[in-house]
Amino acid sequence: MSVEQYSVPVEAMKVFQEGIMNNPLHKNLQEDLKSVVHLLKYEGGDFPKIPINWRFCESISALKGLEASMINILNKKKHNAEPQSILINTDHANLFYMSVVLWKIDTDESQLNAMAVYDPTKRQEFSKLFPDQLFHSNENSIYQTACKNIYKTK
Repeated sequence: MSVEQYSVPVEAMKVFQEGIMNNPLHKNLQEDLKSVVHLLKYEGGDFPKIPINWRFCESISALKGLEASMINILNKKKHNAEPQSILINTDHANLFYMSVVLWKIDTDESQLNAMAVYDPTKRQEFSKLFPDQLFHSNENSIYQTACKNIYKTK
């Protein structure tokens, strides 16, 4: 009995085909996508470079594949341009996760970054720009923030 090795690029293509392209909710996209899907390729290591649950790398890669495919379709319709080949590197897609902590706001007074939310000295300045909409919460800790919005709700 052979054991099939897990591969992020293979799984990303499966997510794209089964979760997006063949999804019955996307019936109006299916014909257009079928005309360009042969141009979509995924490359990268078999395993994610950053250990993240939720099949994050595969999902982001599939969404980037949809984005690039739609650009091909729109270019064809608007400019009559031939669709281009698309190569998505799943190793790079995995780094998309890190983009949520790389932002910086440069105000006249100071520079705020993602950690400003947890720094009591900068939290007030951050709250002036982005008022806290959580009316029933005390100062958010990093643990409270990490577990928000992960459970299905009404």
